[in-house]
Amino acid sequence: MADGFRSSDYPLTVLTGLFKRRVTSGSGKIRRIPYPMLIIITSGEGILRLDGHVMRLKAGQVFHLLPSMRAELLPQAKEVQYTVLLYRNWVMERKGWGWASRPDTVFAPASGLPEGPISLVNSAPVLEGLERLASHYGGSRVGMQHVQQLFSSLLQIVCDEASAEQVKAAGEGILDESIAFMHRHYREKIRLDTLSGLAGLTPTSYSRSFKKAMGVSPVEYLNGIRIHHSKLLLNRPDATVSGTAQSAGFGNEFYFSRVFKRETGISPALYIKRKQLRIAVACCMRYEDCLRSMGVEPVCAMNGLLHIREPGQEETLAQFQQRQLEAIRSARPDVILADIRHQRFGEHLKQIAPTVMLEFSTDWRKVHHELASLVGREEEAKTSIHMIEQRIAMARRLLLAENTGRSFSYLRLYGPKIRVQGIIDHPLNALLYQELGLAPGSGVPMNEAYHEYEWGELGQAASEDMFVYDDPDRSPDEALLFSKLQTASAEGFGEGNRFFTASNWIGKS
Repeated sequence: MADGFRSSDYPLTVLTGLFKRRVTSGSGKIRRIPYPMLIIITSGEGILRLDGHVMRLKAGQVFHLLPSMRAELLPQAKEVQYTVLLYRNWVMERKGWGWASRPDTVFAPASGLPEGPISLVNSAPVLEGLERLASHYGGSRVGMQHVQQLFSSLLQIVCDEASAEQVKAAGEGILDESIAFMHRHYREKIRLDTLSGLAGLTPTSYSRSFKKAMGVSPVEYLNGIRIHHSKLLLNRPDATVSGTAQSAGFGNEFYFSRVFKRETGISPALYIKRKQLRIAVACCMRYEDCLRSMGVEPVCAMNGLLHIREPGQEETLAQFQQRQLEAIRSARPDVILADIRHQRFGEHLKQIAPTVMLEFSTDWRKVHHELASLVGREEEAKTSIHMIEQRIAMARRLLLAENTGRSFSYLRLYGPKIRVQGIIDHPLNALLYQELGLAPGSGVPMNEAYHEYEWGELGQAASEDMFVYDDPDRSPDEALLFSKLQTASAEGFGEGNRFFTASNWIGKS
């Protein structure tokens, strides 16, 4: 509802246009949304890049777009068909014994509908309602009154089918007072019946509702608040474990230490000394480079999944992994930071030193902050992230200026196979297709982090621009495959296709 309404004003959402559209492969363009609209996908599959965020499309999906948003639709099948519903908000106001209307001058969203993608419980009623609306659109004046009724009915159907998320939000509203109480009184002993009383529920109903809305139990949520404050207390020069346990509301030092280690991966005593700790890493995600950007040099780094054999070397993968573990043991670290892919080595690593196993995330900023918190370099991480964001912004401008409208794929060589990065489930994919704004080619997998092709299948992975990662530590199989790619590039892989490596991509058109 727009600002400036009087109590006698009533908002009304009016359909102003209905258009059926189709987008064929390669015809997607970045468009700035001029008017408020609903877009309903009726057939086909593809991806939508909305303000830099990539999301998958399928029949029955609904998107609520507002002016200033930027959208690009890219089909993954032969074509994507969708219907555009333009609307405007009007204000009905009482005039004597009758009513008058005036247009709402602000592009406010339709009442009850969230912006962007709308998650539906069931898309069938929405598609049926759209079909009824489309079949009556464009009739006589009397018919248009019926059309407006059908449009209002469709809006209500969309709201009803999106009710699962609204119920969750309503549940969170019921819990607001008890959550605020936890934040205000975390230092004190808090009873479950006190929290449930604030929400007007029984303790059992409160616990069940809290877990459904927040994803954790009330005790886990309260401990999270206390752990957050305990970290701030442990940063003080005179910090002690026992004093922090009391000040953060845990009371019992041993319980505090157990909860703190479970939540952070290290004990409070180590956390106090974290700026002086000797750090080793076991990961595939280059944690060592993140740490170096903060001024921390790891004493050792292992990647137990990257087995590079030198010519004539007969070492097995198991022997390679054992040698890496021994290297970490010899480095005598105080703490080991590991990614989830090294969970198989967890017990071996824990025998060497306390090991923090970080959860996988495609959000590199989140990982950077987590690492910084574990080594006491929070301010350095902020500076590092800011510098990286500036480089990303500059690279995005350069790439979009030189590659406007061209499809892109990122290739890596693994033995005799060519791996093409997808658009989901990997930090690199998020960087390429969200932050840098590149347009994925038809061979870029939608539903997986990557897909591997044989040499003979390369045509299926083709994009207009194909970036090949030039790995200096290539195996013999990878070196041969790289040579074949260079030859294919020189001879012209296909009309309009281009291969690039790090040395010749930007600035070569």
